[in-house]
Amino acid sequence: MCCETITDGGDLIGALVRFLPALPVAPGAHRAAPRHRRRRPALGWESLTGTERSVAALVAEGRTNREIGASIFLSPHTVGYHLRHIFGKLGIDSASN
Repeated sequence: MCCETITDGGDLIGALVRFLPALPVAPGAHRAAPRHRRRRPALGWESLTGTERSVAALVAEGRTNREIGASIFLSPHTVGYHLRHIFGKLGIDSASN
């Protein structure tokens, strides 16, 4: 699946979501992971997914969860979910100063 934003004169007006067809798999068989996929580390900046990186960049701009969600088509609750994962991967907790 991939998602592209649709703009009109610089205004965000929608998104194009493309779903790729599933490849047939024999019953009882397991699909192998694509060979080009690399494993991310469990912790640190390199461990963040593409969505987590997008959320982190928007947070760095000072946007709220609601603003972030509206700009990348997620609910504010889902943005919070991604932030919790980002914090965990970067070792950030409420006791950090």
